[in-house]
Amino acid sequence: MNGSQSHFQQLPEPPNATAVFVLGLLSLIMCAPLGIFAWVMGSSAQSAVRAGLYRNSDLLNAGRIMGIIGTVLFIISMLGVVLWLVVVILFVGFGAVAAA
Repeated sequence: MNGSQSHFQQLPEPPNATAVFVLGLLSLIMCAPLGIFAWVMGSSAQSAVRAGLYRNSDLLNAGRIMGIIGTVLFIISMLGVVLWLVVVILFVGFGAVAAA
């Protein structure tokens, strides 16, 4: 064995790293609920990386982070919709009371 060969084998990249990246990206540009899937899949793959089954992947980390951001944006937008509906219902309710 010469000096250029390593004594250990290179760990493979997580098999779903690309899928996590694509889901995270789509959660930011098209469909925010996909961020939940990217976050969950990325976290489970990250735990496999910590267990030493796979090597750390930049695609996996980026997809997981985009999934987290997409999920937070989705939650904020849903809270905004609920708040808007409450305001509309209150104004319609007060308008009906004032008209009576």
